Amino acid sequence: MAVYILFYSNGGKFLIPCTNLISVEIPNSVTKIGSSTFNGCSALKEVHIKSSTPPDVAEYAFSTYAYVTLYVPVESKNAYMQHEI
Repeated sequence: MAVYILFYSNGGKFLIPCTNLISVEIPNSVTKIGSSTFNGCSALKEVHIKSSTPPDVAEYAFSTYAYVTLYVPVESKNAYMQHEI
């Protein structure tokens, strides 16, 4: 069974397969990451978020992966650290 991630961006939506996904870049147009978005992405190690404003992240969006590294714009570090998930 193929597993896909569904992203909503600027009123549109798109799917990406995640079975062998190691790293994902989330563009600054993404404003929300839904619950269980990365469920089934067992190889995922890095998430790069390009937005200077933290997106809304639903509870359990990354629940399966304790060792995923999150990369954010350096000038937005404090905003991300203060943002509630």
